[in-house]
Amino acid sequence: MTPTRRVFALGHFVHLAVLVGCSGTAGSDGRPSSNPDAGAGLGGSPASSAGTAGQSGSGGQSTGAAGSQAAGAGGQAGGMDMGAGHVADGAAPETALDTAPGDLSGSQAPPSMPGDGSLSDANIKYFGRWDLSSDSRHISYWGGAYIRVAFTGTTLQMKVGGTNNYYASIDGASFIKVSNASGTVNLTPAPLTRGSHVAVVSGGKDYGYEFSFEGFVLDAGATTTAPPVHSSVIEFIGDSITSGYTDTLADISDYAWMSAEKLNAEHTQIAYPGIALVTNYGLNSDKTGMDQDYFKLKPLGYSTNPDWPASAYMPALVVINLGTNDRSTNVPSATFQTSYTTLLASLRTRFPAAEVFALRCFNGSLATETQMAVTARMTAGDDKVHYVDTTGWLNASDYTDGTHPSDAGHVKITGLLLPILTPYF
Repeated sequence: MTPTRRVFALGHFVHLAVLVGCSGTAGSDGRPSSNPDAGAGLGGSPASSAGTAGQSGSGGQSTGAAGSQAAGAGGQAGGMDMGAGHVADGAAPETALDTAPGDLSGSQAPPSMPGDGSLSDANIKYFGRWDLSSDSRHISYWGGAYIRVAFTGTTLQMKVGGTNNYYASIDGASFIKVSNASGTVNLTPAPLTRGSHVAVVSGGKDYGYEFSFEGFVLDAGATTTAPPVHSSVIEFIGDSITSGYTDTLADISDYAWMSAEKLNAEHTQIAYPGIALVTNYGLNSDKTGMDQDYFKLKPLGYSTNPDWPASAYMPALVVINLGTNDRSTNVPSATFQTSYTTLLASLRTRFPAAEVFALRCFNGSLATETQMAVTARMTAGDDKVHYVDTTGWLNASDYTDGTHPSDAGHVKITGLLLPILTPYF
């Protein structure tokens, strides 16, 4: 029987993170540098980067669908860039998306005991793929991972183990950006009113997504409590276009983050610049494809990279946007279609109830092969997989460089994608 082809065109979970340990002792992991090649999802050459390895522990990160920090489907708003420094305490305006979180008012904060903001504080909730095996720092490697915590007092600082860009939203306000910060990072350049607050914090920049969290610093006498979390999660899989490459707030400026936030869901972005679906292709010197790397704790470029457990979270929706870097490095059509079909089958095994959406690449790369992979899965009996035809979604003015959507381009994508995802959420 020939399946009905579903083509979309526009004319549960409390903690995403689990305790993952890398076997061995701390050592040096290779990581792609921030020197991009030309093309979509630009890639770079591996550089030495200190990585954390430890014993796998017993315990997990809080489960939950990613936070509510999405921009609307139109318009720009002000963000803040606090500049670089060991202790960042200045702020300067910068044009950015309105990245205020989504609505948490309907989400319940579980009962909790007061905490102190340290790594052992159970009130700190982790979303994304985190390694919690170390007593000195908790690390995420994929972009778009984030932390949420409720706290009292008028200030909040964060200790980090590496230099990077960090982003914070307090009580639903637009994110501030703290550039090239290390040590103790001030997340409240202007004191807050006394009372209880909720912070969402993320970190990373193009080709440098490692977020090494060492705890929060609270006011004297202040405490943490468990924040509200959404009950569902959406996972996005892609390349630079799904990691906000060239955009103001990196992953936070991306359609993936914004779409999930508008749907009041927690979220993960398993995406990396230059990566292809098919191993041995793509723009980076490490040619590991998403056909392998999706299943790992870390993106490509690390010499040790343990598997990510399928039981860590169960997304309600999975959105895939892959193929741009496969086409640019001449993956054979049949190879791409087979790899895409296999990825869809693997996702079904991991997430039996998830609705899976395969997006046509915005530039049309390997669109026929993507659609045929969806058809193959439907023929095999999968009635929860969908092809999304994005033809006409973007025009030349929606890109920063002809390949990567601008901040406004991502807002436009969000507005077009939401009506497709909403009926299934």
